[in-house]
Amino acid sequence: MTKKGCPRNDVAYTTLIHGLCEDERISEAFALYGKMSDDHGRPTVRTYTVLISALCRAGRRLEAFDLYRGMKERGCEPNFYTYSVLIDSLCKEKKLDDARMMLNEILGKGLIPDAVIYNALINGYCNDGKTDVAFQIMDSMASSGCKPDTRTYNGVIFGLCTEKKVHKAMALFSRMLERDLKPNLVTYHLLICGQCKEGHLDSAFRLLHLMKENGFAPVSMLIDSLCKKGRLEEAFDSGYVK
Repeated sequence: MTKKGCPRNDVAYTTLIHGLCEDERISEAFALYGKMSDDHGRPTVRTYTVLISALCRAGRRLEAFDLYRGMKERGCEPNFYTYSVLIDSLCKEKKLDDARMMLNEILGKGLIPDAVIYNALINGYCNDGKTDVAFQIMDSMASSGCKPDTRTYNGVIFGLCTEKKVHKAMALFSRMLERDLKPNLVTYHLLICGQCKEGHLDSAFRLLHLMKENGFAPVSMLIDSLCKKGRLEEAFDSGYVK
């Protein structure tokens, strides 16, 4: 690059590092990161975040956190994406207390976490069967100035349906509608499957009709459940059985 008269700068280095990380060539990416200082370059928050994200995807969480601490020592403050990558990694490894501490670190800096960060934490607690904590975090979102989105609701609905608390999931669905949030295909799929597993086919059928009104495709589990219960006419009337 320099031989052709194009100086290598932080943006160029970071772009190349990102490409190597996307190709899972992490060792080469770190070698290039090491050369930045030789060229009097200074890694940016994006440089660090790209490398941290690659390490987390590769399951090398401890190295990712070493780099995270290193960037702070060098005076480079993490951004929201850096935090979301680390929190997501902690949640996937069920290090939920550590993830919660990182959220508190963000709040302690006077920053407002975005929905991506909250959703990663909420999904982590729901996957661990702790929907009560997920509810607390969801309620704290509004007080911190971050509005729960459809993904937030879907995460908690998933947790409730997994714990066979479909009535609470439906209450949350109603709350979602009251707040003018539009359910998506995932929302309907979770609720209909939850109702079917509990044998509440009438409730599932009402959801199916609502789903059709909003232009979404069918959930095969309901059709299968209707057929197994001998309710073939309703299965055919759904419009999804030819």
